[in-house]
Amino acid sequence: MLDSLREVANQSARTAKVANFWRQFRKTLAFRVPPTVLLFLGSGVLLFLGANGDAIYRALAGSCFSLGVIALLNVVYFIVTSLLERPEPVAAVDNTPTTTDPSSPPAGRHSDLQIEFTNCACRCAICVAMV
Repeated sequence: MLDSLREVANQSARTAKVANFWRQFRKTLAFRVPPTVLLFLGSGVLLFLGANGDAIYRALAGSCFSLGVIALLNVVYFIVTSLLERPEPVAAVDNTPTTTDPSSPPAGRHSDLQIEFTNCACRCAICVAMV
C-alpha cells in the first residue's frame, strides 16, 4: 500500500514540477516578447517619419532596430536554453529503512536525522505517505 502511495506522490510531484516550469516559462515570455515587438514597431514608425530626410528619426530608428534585434536574440536564447534544460522527472526514492526499528527514519533525505517520522515538519511526499 505504501508503494502505491509513493507512486501517486511521485507522479503528483512530477506533474507539479512540470506545470510550474511551463507557468514560469510563459510568464517570462510574456515579459520579454512585448518589448521586443514594440522596439521593432517603434523602429518602423521612426523610419517612416525619417523618410523625408530627418536624420534624427533615422538614427533613432536604427537604434530601435538594433535594440530590437538584441532583444529578439535574448528571447530566442531564453527559449532554447529553457527547453533544453527542462526539469528532470522526480526519481523514486528508496524508502526502505536500514534497520528494523520502526522509529528510525527511512534511507534517503532524512537518513542523517534522528527524528521520528510523525514529528517531521517538512511535509514531503515521503513523510506524508509514511504517517
